[in-house]
Formats: sequence, structure tokens, C-alpha cells
Amino acid sequence: MAGMPASGISDATGFTHNLTQAMLAEHEHGKRQENDNESEKETYSSAVCSVDFHAPLSQEARNEKVKQICKKHPALVQTRRAQGLLSDLQTTIRRMPGVSAVEGKQIIDHLREVSQITSQETSKLVDAIAHLTIDSDDTDRSIARMSLDHNLVKATSEDTIQKLKQELASERDKRTAAENVAREVSQDMETLKGEFEEFRVRVENGLGGSPDTQNAIVKHLEGIICHLEGQVNNRRSLWVMKHDDPRHISKAIGTMADSLPKKPAFERSLSSLRLAGAEMNGMAQKLTFSPSDERSPQGDLGRPLQSDFPQLPPRFPVGFPSQSREGDPGSSQMAMHRAPFTPASSGPGRNPPSRPGSRFQTWDHGPHTDTQHSRSGAMAQSMTSPCHNRNMALTPSRRGFGAYRGVPTPQPDFQGAQQQFQLAGPFVPQHRPKTSLGNHSHANGHGLARGDYSSQTVGRNRYSNTNTPRLQDLFDPSTPPPAGPSSALIPRNASVCSMPLVHLTERSVSAWATQIGEFYSVIRDFVENHAGEAMPRSEHEKIWRSNIWMVLVRTYMPLSEAEAASYLAVHLTRTQDKRCLVTRVIIDYVVNLVWIPGAWKGADRESTRALIDLEHDLAQVAGLTAAIRQPLLDRQSAILDGIMQTNEPRGPFYTARTAHIATSLLESLQPLLDTNRTTPSAAYQALHRVAVCAWDLSSKILTSRLTFDFRFPEIGSRFSCQSMLPIWPTDIGAMELQAKHWRVALVTTPVVTCRNDTGSNISAHSVSLADVICMQ
Repeated sequence: MAGMPASGISDATGFTHNLTQAMLAEHEHGKRQENDNESEKETYSSAVCSVDFHAPLSQEARNEKVKQICKKHPALVQTRRAQGLLSDLQTTIRRMPGVSAVEGKQIIDHLREVSQITSQETSKLVDAIAHLTIDSDDTDRSIARMSLDHNLVKATSEDTIQKLKQELASERDKRTAAENVAREVSQDMETLKGEFEEFRVRVENGLGGSPDTQNAIVKHLEGIICHLEGQVNNRRSLWVMKHDDPRHISKAIGTMADSLPKKPAFERSLSSLRLAGAEMNGMAQKLTFSPSDERSPQGDLGRPLQSDFPQLPPRFPVGFPSQSREGDPGSSQMAMHRAPFTPASSGPGRNPPSRPGSRFQTWDHGPHTDTQHSRSGAMAQSMTSPCHNRNMALTPSRRGFGAYRGVPTPQPDFQGAQQQFQLAGPFVPQHRPKTSLGNHSHANGHGLARGDYSSQTVGRNRYSNTNTPRLQDLFDPSTPPPAGPSSALIPRNASVCSMPLVHLTERSVSAWATQIGEFYSVIRDFVENHAGEAMPRSEHEKIWRSNIWMVLVRTYMPLSEAEAASYLAVHLTRTQDKRCLVTRVIIDYVVNLVWIPGAWKGADRESTRALIDLEHDLAQVAGLTAAIRQPLLDRQSAILDGIMQTNEPRGPFYTARTAHIATSLLESLQPLLDTNRTTPSAAYQALHRVAVCAWDLSSKILTSRLTFDFRFPEIGSRFSCQSMLPIWPTDIGAMELQAKHWRVALVTTPVVTCRNDTGSNISAHSVSLADVICMQ
């Protein structure tokens, strides 16, 4: 009996070893069967194209899948079977005769230990196999995803390369065609030059032939000239071609001479043109002669004949300033309809009201439904100016509206561009905060006038269906209104001397202030009727979660976001402050996304490319002298003039742009609207009137050839009565606010300045001051 336990233990150990080997063999067999089944399933899945390429499993999903694999694994089934056998063996040992209780207990304890070890090790092995299986599946899926991504990238690259090759071939063909056309034009010019020289020699030698022959030659040459002019001035409507009367040409040349700088080169060239225009009829008579006539070296007029032909008036490639002729019914009609202009009481652009805070004390007015429609109708039909075909440009340093101008895109995609103002990144100005607007006239306690929108402006209104006259009396009476080129594109190196001068007078500056003030009035009507109520603090959370939050925060530059949030928490709960804040947001949008050349992209491919080049050039000359920037402003004027001539008023382009502006503003201002007293449709109608007025002003601002600058004072800066007007406090004068060092808490409108760089001297004027809320 002494060797019984050792023998029993040895037998148990051998049995356990054999059992383990059998379990492993059975597990491998089961694994092979399972792999075969999975291979069949994968083959079938591949046949039906149902491949799962999802991302790697999360930790919870992975643990759940490991549990499922371990629960159904064959090795665990065999382990449980082996444990059953060991249990039966333990029972048999207890009942075996001849085995003492102590020895039986030892054998049973060993068998139990073997069973536990077998169960634990098998569970660990199954768990490791499950993890390996999942990792293998994830690896296969990752490889498949990478392969698909690689194939997609390769296919996209090949398609892009093929498309670029096609575009390159197309551009080469266009270049070849353009070179051929230029070569043909050059050949025609050489031919014309030879014929002209031949004709001139024949005239000098008295061999002109019969009058009929000469008339035929003259008609032939005129036909060639008209054909060449039509090719060179494609789609241009030249003033000279419309007014071929020698008297009109001579009068226009004299007008241009008076408007140009007094330089010897200009005087000499224009003197010769004036003489040529006055003697055109005499030249036409001298071209008709008989071979039998006797010719003296001086001719009948006492001048050499060879001097006549070089002095023929050329056909100018740009239009002259149009003149109102006496007896013209059109000019008399305009004179009857011209409304008198009443200058502001305290000078243009600097007309503070009777009380410092009166501009925005009328926020609590009731809705002015009786004036909204008349104002919006007149607004869309007004603002014509002496610079009817000229434009003005904004400063190259004008900042974009944060990331919102990353727009702008040259494609005419108005739906995609709606999200620029609303869904873009943080509103980070590149320089000091700068934007636009401001009129501080009318000392009536209401700030801005609320009458019909007047037509007193220095810009021009392309989209006007009324016969309201242009304000020619805003300029110097001796200077005729300039007429601009009739094409969308002009040469990039066009000289400033080819553009008429702009005379910026006190009355014209006052008219600019009046029109911008009328624009404020339209914005204020919208704010009073649709966003005029204060917001309780319980509703501030929806502002924090909206896209307008970062725009509101950037209104308080240069404060941090936390500091700006503390200001907003106070201003949104006050009726007057909240209305000023909504007005500031609308003004920011209009100045940075509407009153820029990029807003006019999408009219046609030619003008869009020209505007892209113009924006690039303006960015390159930012901060340089006016002499360098002014030619770009002149080019901008011609581009927008061409767009206005090719797009009818209230046409698809106009309608799409105004609808886009109104929709973008509505989507952005939605969290700030008064939901209890307005509807989206009513708010859209009011914003559409704002958009119409903003687009109308854009057509004038960008076509005046003046340099406008829009700057918002920084939050926390000291109040200055030279550039600011206080909305609050109302019981302290502006001089006292400055003396006591009050500071700016909120800026509603910017400081607007206007500069004329077209003359030899720079003429700068202040159009309006900034409306601010102060703090001590």
C-alpha cells in the first residue's frame, strides 16, 4: 500500500497528459473544420460582393466578440468532458477497495488540481486564440481598406491628369487661334498702311485720278477701318462711333483737355486733335480733286498737303465725357426732374444730432410700415451720380470677414456661398477692425431721416428704372460728367491719364453720408420690427451653440473670448444694446462680403477672371502709394461697368445676389430674432430690402474710383469726439466724455473716410463718425 499513491499519481499524470494531447488534437481538427466553413462563407460572401470593411472594433465590442468565440469553442467542450471523466475517476477511487481513505484523498486532491490546471490553461489558450482571430480579421480588413483607398486615389489622380492634359491642349489651341487672329490683323494693318502710303503719294503727285475713283478708294478705306475697329473694340460701344459729327468730336476733345492736368505733352497732343476735328470737313473736300487742277506746294489753304493726313482725328478706343447739348429734350427733362439738394446743417459727414445719444434713442419706435415700401422702392431706383460710368474702389487693406472670404470662389454658386458668413471659422481680422458705414446728419432727435430714399449721391445706380436725374450739381459745374468705358475689361497697364478726374466736393461728401445714413435707416427698421427685444439669460445658451457666436465675439476685438462673453452677457439682456449689436453684425456682413469686388463674381467667366486678377493685384499693392493703387481702382471701375451693362436691372444675376445676401443674413441672425413677434418670411422680406439697398450701394461704391476706408474703434479705447458719437450716455456731452476718459464698450457703426486720388493732390474727407456705447 505504501507505493499505491505514487503509482496512482503516475497513472493520473499519464492520463492527464494523454487527455491533454487528445484535447489539442480534437481542437485542431475542429479549428480546421471551422476554417473550412469560414472559407466557404467568405467565398460565398465574395460572390455576392458583401465585404465588411468597417473600422477596428471598440473595446466593448471586442470583449463581447471574445466571449462569443470562447462560449462556442470546441476546446472548452472537450475540457468540460475531461472534467467529467476526472469526476467519475474520483468517485471510482473513493469506492475502490484496498485504498485507504488518506491515500484516496490525496489522489482525489491531485486529480482536482489537474482538472483546475487543465481548465485554466485551456481557457487562456482559447482566449488567446480568440484575440488572434479578431486581430487577424482586423488586419485583413485594414489591408482591404488600404487597397481600396490606394485604387481610388490612383484612379482620381489619373482622371485629374487626363483632364489637365485635355485643358492644356484646349488652351494651346485657343492660343494658336488667338495668334492666328493677331497675325491676320497685323497683316491687314500692313496692307492698309501700304495702300494709304500709295494713295498719299498719288495725291502729292497729282495722280489721284477721277473723282469717282478717289471716292471709291475713300469708301474702301473707310470700310477697312470700320472692320478693324470692330475687331479691336469687340462689343464696345464707342462714343466717337455714335457721334461722328466733327463738331461733337471737337467739343468732346476740348472738354477732355480742360479736365486733364496742365502738362505740355497733353496740351500739344490735344491741340493737334482739336485742329484736326475742326478741319475734318475741309479735309474731306480737299480729297476730291481733278488731275487737271493746278497744285501749289501750299495748296488752297496755305498749308502743305502732306500735313493734312497725319492730323486726321483718330478714333478713340474709349468714350469721352458726354455733354448735355442745348435744345436736347433729354437734358431739359432731367433739369425739370432734378430735386434740390439741402446740405447738412454742420457740414458733410460730421453732422452730430442735437443731443449726443439721439441717434439710437428711437429704437423703441413702433414699426414704420407706411415708409418701408416707399423707401425700399425709391432706394432701388435712386443713387445715380455724375460718375455714371465710373467706379470707386475700396482700400486694398480692407479685411475679409474672417474665414468667410475663403469665397468666395469665382464660381457663380450662390447656394454654396450661403454658408460663408454663417458656417465659417473664427472671425479673425488681419489688421485692426475695419468696416463701413455712417451718416450723422439731421438734428431732429431721430438720427437718420426716414423719408423716401433720395438720389443724392456721388456713385451711380445701374439698377434704376426711374428717370431720376444724376446729381451733376454735386461736382464742380465747369467739369462735365465723365463717361466710362463700355467693356468689362481694360488693359492692366491702363494709365490714369486716360480716365477723367473726379471732383470730390463738400456737397458730394454730404450726399455719400446721406445715402449711407438711409442704408442705416433700412437696417434699423428691420432690427426694430424683428430683433428689437432683449434676450433673458436663460436663452443665451442657444446663442453659444449657434454659428453666430464667434461673429459676436469678434465684435469685441481685441478682447479675448472669455472677456467678450462677459460683455455679451450684459448687452444681450439690454434692449438698446442688443439692437446695436444686431445692427453691427449686419453692417459687418455687408461691408466685408457685399461692398467688395469679389461680390460681383459669377456674372460671366470673363469678368470673374478679371475680378480674381484685380483682387490679387490689390493685395500686392496694399499699403503702397495712391499713384500705384489708383490704376487698379480705375480697372475695377471698368470691370464692374461692363458687368452692369451686360446684366439687365432686376435680372437673374441681380435677383440671385440679393436673395443670397438676404438668405445668408437670415440664417445667421436666426438665434437673435424675436420669435414671439416675427416670422421667418416677414424677417426675410425686411432683410431683402436691406440686401437691395446694400447691393445698390455696392454698385455705386465700387464704381466711383474713390478710396473708401471703414474702421471700427477697438473695444476699450478712449472716446474721441473727433471720430465718435455716443449712443450712451445721453446726458453727458461728447467733449466731457473725452475729457473724463470714458472708454468704448460697444461699436455699432464704423468711421467712414473717403479719399480722391485721381488728381494731382490727395483730397480726403470724413463721411461719418462711429456710433459707440461708452463705459467708465
